[in-house]
This record gives sequence, structure tokens and C-alpha cells, in this order.
Amino acid sequence: MRLLLVEDNKRLSDSLRMTLEDDGYAVDAVFDGLDGEEMGLMDVYDIIILDIMLPGKDGIEVCRALRNSQPLDDVRRVPRLRGGGRLLHRREAR
Repeated sequence: MRLLLVEDNKRLSDSLRMTLEDDGYAVDAVFDGLDGEEMGLMDVYDIIILDIMLPGKDGIEVCRALRNSQPLDDVRRVPRLRGGGRLLHRREAR
């Protein structure tokens, strides 16, 4: 399973990446929203873990761009965001 991790805290990103790789995931990690959007548009990921507060472009903007790039019938690639301990409503990430 391929996973994209977009997290600007490098220590946290490294820790998450190592843990996920130990669990058998193939992980690509980037550290800002612009790179996260580019990677998300260039490749197919099973899961995208996306921080909200990112340099360059925030996670909500990245989520919108990824969502808007997908055909409406491709439901498996609809990004969801979790921020501050809550799942963001779909309208917030449109």
C-alpha cells in the first residue's frame, strides 16, 4: 500500500514514516503543501496523510486541489482531512 505523508515537522514526519514503513507501507514524505500537491497529482496513493498547517500552501488548499483534480466517479481518491482532533466537514475542504 502506497502512502503520501505531508508534514512540515521533520522529526514527526521521520517518526511517522519509519513506523509506517515498519508496518509494511511504502511511504513518500514531503514537507510543504506545494510539494504535497505536486506529489498527490503526479502519482496514485492509497492513503494521503495531510497536515493542515503547512508552509507554501495549507492542507485545506491542497485537499481542494486534489479533490478538484479527480473525476466525480472516482470515490476511492477523495481526500479527507482530520484537523485538531476532528474530521473536517466536506464543505470545509471544497
